[in-house]
Amino acid sequence: MEINQEMGGAQSFSMLMCQRIVNSDISEDFTLPDYCPEIRRVLYVKEELPVPARFVSGNKIDVSGVVDYTLVYVNNDGEVCSAPLSAEYSFALPIDNAAEFDLGGGVSVIAHSFADNSSVRVSAPRRLQIRTRLRTGVCAWGKMLGSDNFEGLENECSLERLVGEGECADIVCESSDVITLADEYMLQGENYNIALVDSAVFVESSRIENDGIAVSGEALIKMLVICDEKNETVTRKLPFEAEIDLSGIDMSFDPSARVNGHVTDVSVQIDDLKAQIELSFVLEACVAQNRPLCYTKDIYSTDQECECQMRPYSLPVLLDNKTFSFSQSEKLSCSELNFPEGAEIIHIYGSGSVDGIALEEGKNMLTGSCKYNVICLVGGEYTHVEARVPFKYELDCEQDIDAFDGVIRLSDCKARSDGEVISFESDISASLALFGSKMTEMPTSVCFGEMREESKDRWIVYYVTPDDDLWSIAKRYGVSQERIKGDVGSDRYVMIEK
Repeated sequence: MEINQEMGGAQSFSMLMCQRIVNSDISEDFTLPDYCPEIRRVLYVKEELPVPARFVSGNKIDVSGVVDYTLVYVNNDGEVCSAPLSAEYSFALPIDNAAEFDLGGGVSVIAHSFADNSSVRVSAPRRLQIRTRLRTGVCAWGKMLGSDNFEGLENECSLERLVGEGECADIVCESSDVITLADEYMLQGENYNIALVDSAVFVESSRIENDGIAVSGEALIKMLVICDEKNETVTRKLPFEAEIDLSGIDMSFDPSARVNGHVTDVSVQIDDLKAQIELSFVLEACVAQNRPLCYTKDIYSTDQECECQMRPYSLPVLLDNKTFSFSQSEKLSCSELNFPEGAEIIHIYGSGSVDGIALEEGKNMLTGSCKYNVICLVGGEYTHVEARVPFKYELDCEQDIDAFDGVIRLSDCKARSDGEVISFESDISASLALFGSKMTEMPTSVCFGEMREESKDRWIVYYVTPDDDLWSIAKRYGVSQERIKGDVGSDRYVMIEK
């Protein structure tokens, strides 16, 4: 810290505006198009939730998004079919302390939605209703306005400032343009049916280079192909490389980036036993860094008596911002899942959600759950089994975590029936940002009163106590530090020139 006599302007620094979990319900009626077979029995509905749009409007955050459903069902011929459906959702989240932030710029909002559960009610062979319980995590970061509010100051040159130094996390979110990949697969046999297509995007590496992020990974496509009464899950992996522009990011403060991929569209067209696959997706980058912060820690005047109103601030500090992987392996009872005896597992789709971070025995644990949808064949009939498996993962972070943002993706899901139990295995890719905080105090207003008594050729002998420093002594006697003679840190007493 140092004493600074120059008049400073308004300060601004990044602060967490809000962190909330918003629960919302969606209820939507659908009519299947004529090209989709009629519904005889619903197996399950799969939900995909791309990153919602989010805007700061007035003193609230407007969030709007879409749920992309895939209805998986059995038609009147006993075959597995699927139909794409979608529903919109939106909500407004108030910012309780909006007046303290610069909402015109520098606001970053991170939002991710998860489907806790969905239920389907079929009212006619082509008509149905889907109800979904959504959970959306929203983190908003903004530039808090900190300004000096002086009352009754006569002479600005008489100000003495104590400048504090620290660091504060800064967050910026950027998205890529839509990226499209293509692939083809030769179908074997003539009586084929592509019953279901699952897709996901996995980022394997991301590195900041110059003014952008170089990203590489792969898109995963899983197709349930039924051909000549044989069931086969075909997996296609499409590698990709891309770059996300980061113009405007200060590279001198060691920024870190984590990138997530979100599928926006996938289609499969059949042309002469050749399946033409096209997948579109976007990449979302969250760039975070700790930037140095200088701020007015205390202030007074050498001419006037004054009183400072202080306010505590909890400054966010970036602890970690990365993507990592871990595995899940779990065995569940067949009777608990109502898994039919002798059933053959045909296809499995896995999704996951993050619940939070829990402190257990002094360790930070990432908690959440994985949902597995399994299509089975028993006695010539297709059926469905759903399993929810919680997970815990110990984070490599021993500090207190005050805020976080995280999403997970499941890949390489496997299910195997072995007598009385079903074994589930999957690789989990997690994208996580962790933030701590550091408390500090800043003056919010200073009231200046009576002029100090003028005196000439007056010296005060002051005996230093263990709690004293140069600033506290100078402020107590209303003098500049140049008028204190001696070493406060080592001398028994100092001389103060009044």
